[in-house]
Amino acid sequence: MSFELQHIAGDNWELVLSDEPGYVHALKMAAESMEPELKTGVWLVVTFPVWSVPARHSVLAAIGCAKDYGGKFQLGIRAFDSHEELYKWWPVTEAPSAAKVLLVVHDESSRREINISTDPASSPIWLVLRDGQVVDQGAGPRNKQQLSELMQATLF
Repeated sequence: MSFELQHIAGDNWELVLSDEPGYVHALKMAAESMEPELKTGVWLVVTFPVWSVPARHSVLAAIGCAKDYGGKFQLGIRAFDSHEELYKWWPVTEAPSAAKVLLVVHDESSRREINISTDPASSPIWLVLRDGQVVDQGAGPRNKQQLSELMQATLF
Protein backbone atom coordinates (compact mmCIF):
# COMPACT_ATOMS: atom_id res chain seq x y z
CA MET A 1 0.00 0.00 0.00
CA SER A 2 1.45 3.27 -0.98
CA PHE A 3 0.78 6.73 -2.25
CA GLU A 4 2.85 9.64 -3.31
CA LEU A 5 2.37 13.25 -4.17
CA GLN A 6 3.63 14.36 -7.56
CA HIS A 7 4.18 18.04 -8.23
CA ILE A 8 2.23 19.25 -11.27
CA ALA A 9 2.82 23.01 -11.39
CA GLY A 10 2.81 25.95 -9.02
CA ASP A 11 0.97 24.93 -5.86
CA ASN A 12 -0.73 21.95 -7.52
CA TRP A 13 0.00 18.36 -6.63
CA GLU A 14 -1.47 15.06 -7.76
CA LEU A 15 -2.03 12.17 -5.40
CA VAL A 16 -0.95 8.90 -7.00
CA LEU A 17 -1.96 5.57 -5.48
CA SER A 18 0.02 2.39 -6.14
CA ASP A 19 -1.46 -1.09 -5.91
CA GLU A 20 -4.58 -0.01 -4.05
CA PRO A 21 -8.04 -1.58 -4.46
CA GLY A 22 -10.81 0.14 -6.42
CA TYR A 23 -12.55 1.41 -3.29
CA VAL A 24 -9.54 3.63 -2.44
CA HIS A 25 -9.72 6.83 -4.49
CA ALA A 26 -7.32 9.71 -5.04
CA LEU A 27 -9.46 12.83 -5.15
CA LYS A 28 -8.42 15.90 -7.09
CA MET A 29 -6.70 18.67 -5.17
CA ALA A 30 -8.61 21.99 -5.04
CA ALA A 31 -11.85 20.59 -6.44
CA GLU A 32 -14.37 23.21 -7.59
CA SER A 33 -17.28 21.23 -6.13
CA MET A 34 -18.01 17.92 -4.47
CA GLU A 35 -17.59 15.01 -6.85
CA PRO A 36 -20.89 13.26 -7.75
CA GLU A 37 -19.56 9.87 -6.60
CA LEU A 38 -19.25 11.19 -3.02
CA LYS A 39 -23.05 11.53 -2.98
CA THR A 40 -23.65 7.79 -3.28
CA GLY A 41 -22.96 5.19 -0.61
CA VAL A 42 -20.73 5.47 2.44
CA TRP A 43 -17.46 7.39 2.15
CA LEU A 44 -14.61 8.14 4.49
CA VAL A 45 -12.82 11.19 3.11
CA VAL A 46 -9.47 12.27 4.51
CA THR A 47 -7.94 15.57 3.52
CA PHE A 48 -4.40 16.46 4.44
CA PRO A 49 -1.95 19.28 3.81
CA VAL A 50 0.69 18.43 1.23
CA TRP A 51 3.36 19.81 3.55
CA SER A 52 2.42 17.70 6.61
CA VAL A 53 4.42 14.51 6.96
CA PRO A 54 2.67 13.41 10.21
CA ALA A 55 -0.75 13.61 8.52
CA ARG A 56 0.44 11.08 5.95
CA HIS A 57 0.61 8.41 8.67
CA SER A 58 -3.11 8.87 9.22
CA VAL A 59 -3.69 8.48 5.49
CA LEU A 60 -1.90 5.12 5.63
CA ALA A 61 -4.08 4.17 8.62
CA ALA A 62 -7.19 5.07 6.60
CA ILE A 63 -6.03 2.88 3.70
CA GLY A 64 -5.40 0.00 6.12
CA CYS A 65 -8.85 0.46 7.66
CA ALA A 66 -10.54 0.51 4.25
CA LYS A 67 -8.78 -2.73 3.32
CA ASP A 68 -9.93 -4.36 6.57
CA TYR A 69 -13.52 -3.57 5.54
CA GLY A 70 -12.96 -4.91 2.03
CA GLY A 71 -15.05 -2.37 0.13
CA LYS A 72 -17.94 -1.87 2.57
CA PHE A 73 -17.17 1.84 2.23
CA GLN A 74 -15.26 4.00 -0.20
CA LEU A 75 -12.15 5.88 0.88
CA GLY A 76 -11.40 9.24 -0.70
CA ILE A 77 -8.03 10.89 -0.14
CA ARG A 78 -7.55 14.55 -1.00
CA ALA A 79 -4.43 16.63 -0.54
CA PHE A 80 -4.67 20.37 -0.06
CA ASP A 81 -2.24 23.25 0.15
CA SER A 82 -4.48 25.75 1.96
CA HIS A 83 -7.78 25.45 3.81
CA GLU A 84 -9.45 27.75 1.30
CA GLU A 85 -9.36 24.84 -1.16
CA LEU A 86 -11.78 22.92 1.06
CA TYR A 87 -14.56 25.49 1.07
CA LYS A 88 -15.71 24.92 -2.53
CA TRP A 89 -16.43 21.21 -2.14
CA TRP A 90 -17.05 20.80 1.61
CA PRO A 91 -20.68 19.60 1.92
CA VAL A 92 -21.77 21.63 4.95
CA THR A 93 -21.52 25.29 5.80
CA GLU A 94 -19.18 24.72 8.71
CA ALA A 95 -16.00 23.78 6.90
CA PRO A 96 -12.87 23.34 8.99
CA SER A 97 -11.28 26.64 9.89
CA ALA A 98 -7.75 27.45 8.91
CA ALA A 99 -5.02 27.32 11.48
CA LYS A 100 -3.36 30.45 12.74
CA VAL A 101 -0.92 31.89 10.20
CA LEU A 102 2.56 31.18 11.45
CA LEU A 103 4.51 31.64 8.25
CA VAL A 104 4.35 34.10 5.38
CA VAL A 105 6.23 33.20 2.22
CA HIS A 106 7.35 35.94 -0.15
CA ASP A 107 8.54 35.53 -3.69
CA GLU A 108 9.01 37.94 -6.56
CA SER A 109 5.53 37.50 -8.03
CA SER A 110 3.24 37.13 -5.03
CA ARG A 111 2.79 37.22 -1.30
CA ARG A 112 1.45 33.95 -0.04
CA GLU A 113 0.32 32.93 3.41
CA ILE A 114 0.66 29.34 4.48
CA ASN A 115 -1.53 28.22 7.37
CA ILE A 116 0.48 25.96 9.61
CA SER A 117 -0.61 25.06 13.09
CA THR A 118 1.50 23.82 15.95
CA ASP A 119 -1.60 21.94 17.11
CA PRO A 120 -1.20 18.33 15.96
CA ALA A 121 -4.99 17.89 16.17
CA SER A 122 -5.57 20.33 13.27
CA SER A 123 -4.91 17.81 10.50
CA PRO A 124 -5.73 15.65 8.75
CA ILE A 125 -9.39 16.51 8.38
CA TRP A 126 -11.93 13.66 8.32
CA LEU A 127 -15.37 13.48 6.80
CA VAL A 128 -17.80 10.55 6.79
CA LEU A 129 -20.62 10.73 4.24
CA ARG A 130 -23.68 8.57 3.64
CA ASP A 131 -25.33 9.34 0.31
CA GLY A 132 -23.77 12.81 0.34
CA GLN A 133 -24.95 13.67 3.85
CA VAL A 134 -22.42 14.31 6.61
CA VAL A 135 -22.48 11.61 9.27
CA ASP A 136 -19.31 12.71 11.07
CA GLN A 137 -16.49 15.18 10.66
CA GLY A 138 -13.40 15.95 12.66
CA ALA A 139 -9.72 16.72 12.60
CA GLY A 140 -6.55 15.29 14.00
CA PRO A 141 -4.47 12.16 13.69
CA ARG A 142 -6.27 8.82 13.79
CA ASN A 143 -4.89 5.31 13.87
CA LYS A 144 -6.41 2.31 12.15
CA GLN A 145 -8.27 1.17 15.29
CA GLN A 146 -9.87 4.60 15.81
CA LEU A 147 -10.95 4.72 12.18
CA SER A 148 -12.32 1.19 12.39
CA GLU A 149 -14.45 2.19 15.40
CA LEU A 150 -15.71 5.26 13.52
CA MET A 151 -16.65 3.24 10.46
CA GLN A 152 -18.17 0.44 12.54
CA ALA A 153 -20.54 2.99 14.11
CA THR A 154 -21.36 4.38 10.65
CA LEU A 155 -21.95 1.09 8.86
CA PHE A 156 -23.84 -0.85 11.51
